[in-house]
Amino acid sequence: MTLMLSILNIRFMNIQKTISLIKSAGLTQSQIAKFVGCSAPNISDLANGVHGQVRPSSKVVDGLRKLLSEHGLQEILDP
Repeated sequence: MTLMLSILNIRFMNIQKTISLIKSAGLTQSQIAKFVGCSAPNISDLANGVHGQVRPSSKVVDGLRKLLSEHGLQEILDP
């Protein structure tokens, strides 16, 4: 994936709503973090909208997309 495409993916995915949706499928923040390869506090910050301190990497965004797909959920994009 090119850098520009990664930046666009991060920009348009609504991270807070996406994590909430994944959690509604029964996963904990710790399970999400382990799957996407980051820390549980990082997922917590993203879920709570702490944007000034945490920016999701393309690896995290790709992992969230994979989790959505595996659970038959649709990605939530910013309007």
